[in-house]
Amino acid sequence: MYNAMNMILEIKCGNVEDSYRILPAFEVEIMDRNPGSYMHVFRHKNLRPRGDDKFARLFWTFGPCVRPFRTSRPIILVDGTHLRRKYLGILLIAIDVDGNNDLYPLAFEVVETENEDSWEWFLKLLKRHILQKQMNVFTICSDRQNGLLQAVPVVFPNYYHSYCMCHLAANFRSDFKDLLLERLFWRAARTLREKVFKETMEKIKAKNEPAHKWISNIPKENWASFYFKEIGMMY
Repeated sequence: MYNAMNMILEIKCGNVEDSYRILPAFEVEIMDRNPGSYMHVFRHKNLRPRGDDKFARLFWTFGPCVRPFRTSRPIILVDGTHLRRKYLGILLIAIDVDGNNDLYPLAFEVVETENEDSWEWFLKLLKRHILQKQMNVFTICSDRQNGLLQAVPVVFPNYYHSYCMCHLAANFRSDFKDLLLERLFWRAARTLREKVFKETMEKIKAKNEPAHKWISNIPKENWASFYFKEIGMMY
């Protein structure tokens, strides 16, 4: 069954090796036919002094996605997912939020693994080819992926880093399996009043001290709305 599926995919989408082989030509076409787009194939020799000429990483962004970013909300969501076919790797993606709360992609990169080096590489290219000087201050939102916590302060030392509450709540639910505790966690995250935040955290502590310790180990300025730097200064 697996071999049959691969044969069908090859017939419909082409050979995997051929797809990698035409990437340089595809790079030229993308930038020629889509003004404002950028795409580059990085080989091992681009990443290390004694590297070979084989494919290593691929970064691309489309002009029609970059242009609206100048008037969108100052927030970028970053995430990664595994590639599953013959040649494995990780697809990194940056997504923006517009004024209608719609999401649209900003940039992509295929890397060999998800670590500090690959995330730092991706963020630097994102900064160079999309952000430039369009925004002095903005927020990066993430799931705290491997290496990302270390890479963000290096590339964006003065910007804000917010943790995805859906991801945190899912981890919290997995560890403690208590619906009331999860609701209290969400309440602490959403409130814009310091008094409510502290009262809610005390309720969590009284109900389950390990849960309170679990939450307290995460810097509150990265997940609690009141302590988030840009909002907290208003109160």
